[in-house]
Amino acid sequence: MVPIRLKGSGFLSFFFLVCGIAVIFRLASPALVGAIELSPDEHEYLHKKETIVFVSQTRYPPFEFINALGQQEGIMHDIVHWISMEAGFKPVFLDMTFQQAQEEVLEGRADILTSLFYSDKRNERFEFTQPFFDVPASMFVRAERTDIKELKDLNGKIIAIQRGDYAKDYLESQKIMFQTLDTNDFAEATDRVIVGKADAVIGDEQIVYYHLFSNRLTDYVKTVGEPLYIGKNCMASRKGNAVLIGILNKGLLEAGKSGALEKIVKKWLGTKYSPRKSFLEIYLWPIGLAAGIILLLSVGGWIWNARLRSLVRQKTEIILRREASLRASEENFRAFFNNNPALMAVSNSSDRKITDVNEAFLKTLGFSREEVIGKTSAQLDLFVHPEKHLELSKQLQAQGRILNCELQIKCKDGRILDGLFSGELIESRGGKNFLTVMIDQTIRKQVEEEVRRSRAELDEIFCMSLDGICIADIHTATFLKVNPAFTRILGYSETELLQRPFLDCIHPDDVAPTMAVIQEKLRRGQKVINFTNRYRCADGTYRWLEWVSHPSIERGITFAVAHDITERKIVEKKQAELQEQNRRLQKAESLGRMAAAIAHHFNNMLGGIMGNIELALSERPEEDGYRKKLSEAMKAARKAAELSGLMLTYIGQTSSKFEQIDLTETCRNHLPMLQAGMPSDLILETDLPSPSPLIRGNTGQIKQVLTQLFNNAREAMADGRGLIRLCIRTVSAIDIPTMNRFPIGWQPQEKRYACLEVMDNGCGIAPKDIENLFDPFFSRKLIGRGLGLAVILGIVRMHRGVVVVTSLLGQGSIFQAYLPVSEETAVCGREPVDLSREFKGEGLVLLVEDEEVLREVAANMLAHLGFTVIQAKDGVEAVELFQQHQTEIRLALCDLTMPRMNGWETLAALRGLSSDIPVILASGYDESSAMQGAGPEQSFQAFLHKPFVLAELAVAVRQALGQIGILDESARQPEKS
Repeated sequence: MVPIRLKGSGFLSFFFLVCGIAVIFRLASPALVGAIELSPDEHEYLHKKETIVFVSQTRYPPFEFINALGQQEGIMHDIVHWISMEAGFKPVFLDMTFQQAQEEVLEGRADILTSLFYSDKRNERFEFTQPFFDVPASMFVRAERTDIKELKDLNGKIIAIQRGDYAKDYLESQKIMFQTLDTNDFAEATDRVIVGKADAVIGDEQIVYYHLFSNRLTDYVKTVGEPLYIGKNCMASRKGNAVLIGILNKGLLEAGKSGALEKIVKKWLGTKYSPRKSFLEIYLWPIGLAAGIILLLSVGGWIWNARLRSLVRQKTEIILRREASLRASEENFRAFFNNNPALMAVSNSSDRKITDVNEAFLKTLGFSREEVIGKTSAQLDLFVHPEKHLELSKQLQAQGRILNCELQIKCKDGRILDGLFSGELIESRGGKNFLTVMIDQTIRKQVEEEVRRSRAELDEIFCMSLDGICIADIHTATFLKVNPAFTRILGYSETELLQRPFLDCIHPDDVAPTMAVIQEKLRRGQKVINFTNRYRCADGTYRWLEWVSHPSIERGITFAVAHDITERKIVEKKQAELQEQNRRLQKAESLGRMAAAIAHHFNNMLGGIMGNIELALSERPEEDGYRKKLSEAMKAARKAAELSGLMLTYIGQTSSKFEQIDLTETCRNHLPMLQAGMPSDLILETDLPSPSPLIRGNTGQIKQVLTQLFNNAREAMADGRGLIRLCIRTVSAIDIPTMNRFPIGWQPQEKRYACLEVMDNGCGIAPKDIENLFDPFFSRKLIGRGLGLAVILGIVRMHRGVVVVTSLLGQGSIFQAYLPVSEETAVCGREPVDLSREFKGEGLVLLVEDEEVLREVAANMLAHLGFTVIQAKDGVEAVELFQQHQTEIRLALCDLTMPRMNGWETLAALRGLSSDIPVILASGYDESSAMQGAGPEQSFQAFLHKPFVLAELAVAVRQALGQIGILDESARQPEKS
């Protein structure tokens, strides 16, 4: 208050008299001045509790925060220190996020949370001190936004909220529908609003303003509307800690009464001046008080002397109490000094000699009190760097205080300790002294060094790993850090990978699965193991990566390792292709076995049919009306035999004479027949080179291949219009396409191949049908027997070649038959032997056949030729009959496939009895296939392929009896492939 002088009146003197009397009355009041008065229970609690652990928020300025030097400070830090000095306890401060701070107190690892708004909901879990600050909380948005003006505008918005903050409970109590973006503190929440990741932040005004002003962000954020609520800021402990809360309440009350609280607040928040008041507003109350006192003096003057004596007595009691309080305070300081775990020393500011040390000083450094008292630190050689200590001493002398300065100190035994020093210039015992405190941070330094070393090792592992390692933001889908292996795998530089979202590099088919993993697992804190996707490399190729990822929800990032499994994927693909190829080979093998078995049994049945028809025809005169019907039946049987032959051709079991063939000449000679039935709107183009490539094969079969390919191309033209192109060329083995090769698993054995190609622009073939094209009876057409392409495959297989199919639906097809080029020159074939003349035989023939119908037909045919026949149903019976009629039997006709003893075993047994007996072998299989069961010593004279007719039987008999020449030798040997 600024005093006011009144001129020319005795009123001023009288006014001072009245004020003096008022002061005396005030001093006479029974209020006590001094340290906090604690109850015995509270003293007992502090005596047992060596330290009180206070947990603060890392970033809650100006109430509590970590400054630029890494030191804790703020309003709450100063208040707690003041209360601890007055109450006589040792505080320990920890800092962490707001959510973690609450959890530490509730779980009992910390005693007091220094700042927490009171609410009825929180009161169920916490004990609160009396409120000592009112903190308004408001809405903050980006400066340019106009759509948020009041509380209801937050509906449907993303709100950035400090984890554990009361704002979330408040918005839910107001029925606001919002999406929470959790942050560690108000500064992070405000930054989320600035960068557009959140629409608004509900924050405590002083804390948000502190962040905005200290970082010059006021142009980016504004506050809207009135404060949503006024937070009652308290200190809090978990339930059941009422004694400690009582001590803190007494401390807060005393801090308010003594003015310490006001000084601390003024230190951090400054003074807000009000408008200057008028004279009347300033002095109205004192003048009224003076007038009242005058009236009281006139009434109570008679009690003046008695009251004066009472005041003197009360003043004396106050002085005595103050002296007792000072003694208690000094005792508390002495106890605090001696029992403090930190190293404490008092030294004279002028000569630097140590006047006092605590027990921790002596115990830690290993000195006795006598060795230290009266000595300087230089005499004790305490400091590793005395020049730095001297510099700090000068700073302490000049500024009166030093805080958190690092110095290394020597123990008596030579050990070096890392100390964190603070000091203050104090008045003590009539002079100025240095009070210094050292916290031993040797272990902390060792831990920090170990952490630094571990981090260096991790960095080395990070850089040396052969797998890609990265740190990524799971909200923005961007890389924050990648190791060299990652850049090597993908071929990008580190800068290129960090500059864009990693989703840009992912294969389009893998983007959706990758986003699902990020949203459903990583953002929920779930680990991801063995997730695979494809990343595009700098050269445009894709690499398969297998991921293991561990997210950190609090930091919004994930740590991931990517293993390059591209080679494994290639191997797996090849294995799948091999498995598919093996499946198709097994399928082709099964079809071949089935076709061979069907043909064999079909031929046996046809043999009975054709033989009986032929015998019936031979017994009917030319003019007989039934001959025509029997001839038609014979034609039908022959067509059925042709079908059976086609099936054997499919599996490559037909006997064919191979010779040198001019492929161009063969195709050119066959073209007129193919063109004869072509529609006029069908165009045929040819490219037939001269000289032509020569192949070794069967001319009839090559013409059959060409015919079937032309028929297939013509049927692809739905309206009879289009183009067919025939082309012949020579290619090297490496130029033969590998896709859609038939037979499956074929590999070239020669250097050069002749390519017979037929192309059409018809309807094309569906990809799923190409695999089945060459299966017997497979057809998508309504007409045809379905054996045309199967026969092509069988013929090409017999010629050691391959068929390649290329087709697109709606665009046409290309069929290419590759046949080995022969380096030999063309030769002329032998003149055929005339076997058509009539034959008449005589003598006994042994007929061995297990099928009764065939046995009877063959016996009748032999009898028709003039032979007498004895029949055996299997090899065992045949051997018995041969033994009985050995001298009479002129010839043996034996089936190969029989029960008990097959044809080869029967032949061997007969040769054992008579080495020169002529033998004809018969089978429904092709001769080359039938010969696979023979041994080299098992010779025979002729082979009959079922079904056979009478003329074929006659030729075989004449050949066996030596009446016509045998093809190669006097006795046929089984052929081996």
